[in-house]
Amino acid sequence: MKFGIAMAGLEERFQSFLIDEFKESDCYLEIGVAYGGTFSGVHHLVCRFPEYTMIGVDPNKRYLDPKLDTESWAWRQPEEPPDVGVNFYPYRFEAVADSISPRSVKIALIDACHGKACVINHFSLVEPKIVDGGFVLFHDFGTEDSGPYQDHCDSLCNVVGACKELGLIGNHRPHWKFQEAWLGKEADMGIFQKTV
Repeated sequence: MKFGIAMAGLEERFQSFLIDEFKESDCYLEIGVAYGGTFSGVHHLVCRFPEYTMIGVDPNKRYLDPKLDTESWAWRQPEEPPDVGVNFYPYRFEAVADSISPRSVKIALIDACHGKACVINHFSLVEPKIVDGGFVLFHDFGTEDSGPYQDHCDSLCNVVGACKELGLIGNHRPHWKFQEAWLGKEADMGIFQKTV
């Protein structure tokens, strides 16, 4: 199955992970939908359940691939809580986070700005939303201070540095455990699980 930008080499692992971990009534959150390829691919896998929730967040809705069936998505205002089905918030995650209930998200993919400060901020906002046993996945989980330049926050991509500072690498952050890193052709993915 094809997913989005820079997911080459990660597709098989990501698909298997979703099939193994996402169950009926679970919630998937994607911060940084961009063109929508990954969000759409996840939807293709989870729509087999009669009840599921997907939350996509990206302020740059102009990037969405016009071939996607976005008409079926519920387009939300920042203060509107998500409902069962596909929810899309064309806003920054900081504006949306309060509308998502605590301990309601099973799998969150952080794939927005990859600058260290932004990654730390996004994780801090998403952490209380994750259910016990849930997961946070970080896209572009590669070497520290590597490109491309993130003009949004005037820094280089540094997802690993953010994870180190958060105490996720080395399992220093209470209730979080590093599971594994998937190596892709263009970018890697870091997988962390919230423990009880």
